[in-house]
Amino acid sequence: MSLRRAVIAILLILALSACSSTQSKLKRVDTGMGFREVGHIMGRPNSSQTVKKDNAAYVLYRYDHRRCNPDLSFYERCDFFVIFKNGKVVDTITKNGQDYSPHTDALYLFQPR
Repeated sequence: MSLRRAVIAILLILALSACSSTQSKLKRVDTGMGFREVGHIMGRPNSSQTVKKDNAAYVLYRYDHRRCNPDLSFYERCDFFVIFKNGKVVDTITKNGQDYSPHTDALYLFQPR
């Protein structure tokens, strides 16, 4: 393989990996993961919020206005949430204009009162 082909192949791989959606990354986040593991997969959140309730610390990571699924629409944007309880993931949530799908009731803790 020539050097030129190798460089083109590397650039193509980098370009394709940059197009991965936040949705595909969120699918790799599993219950029980810690902050570092989630940060490694999802990157830095836009914001985070902490709430204490019943001797537990809940943390919400928000990933705002991120690419949903480039296979369906390159322009569609979604908000993604990861909820931790005592430093471990308990839920992941995707929110776009039509869908809002929490798996637990933990999100209500972060609603403004």
